[in-house]
Amino acid sequence: MYKNAGIESKKEAAQRLIDGEKFYWRGMEISFDPVFTHPFRNGESDLIRSWYHYKQWEVAFEWYDDLGEGVLCWMWDSNEEPGERVRLVTRYAPEDASKFGTKNCAWFEHATPMTAEEVKKFLWGEK
Repeated sequence: MYKNAGIESKKEAAQRLIDGEKFYWRGMEISFDPVFTHPFRNGESDLIRSWYHYKQWEVAFEWYDDLGEGVLCWMWDSNEEPGERVRLVTRYAPEDASKFGTKNCAWFEHATPMTAEEVKKFLWGEK
């Protein structure tokens, strides 16, 4: 998943690249590699046109990086089949074996967000 990187200037974009951040624009990764003569890279080539569109650059993120008020998910442990338990994931602890937690402190090893189609099916019986 991707979201806008919130870059306000070319200077900020350059500094964030130098600091090791990676961005994405039109399906291509934008990065900094000091080995090249032109170290600012857009895929395999140097940044030319991409610089004009830095406000459109995006960053990759995982759904659990910003849970907000929670994400409705299928949750299960290794000894269970996925797809039988639905919970609101409100906590993420990457250092634990059971990484995904709920508000009432139930923890599970695995979680995957429900799709919009699954939510509609179970809430309104839509197909």
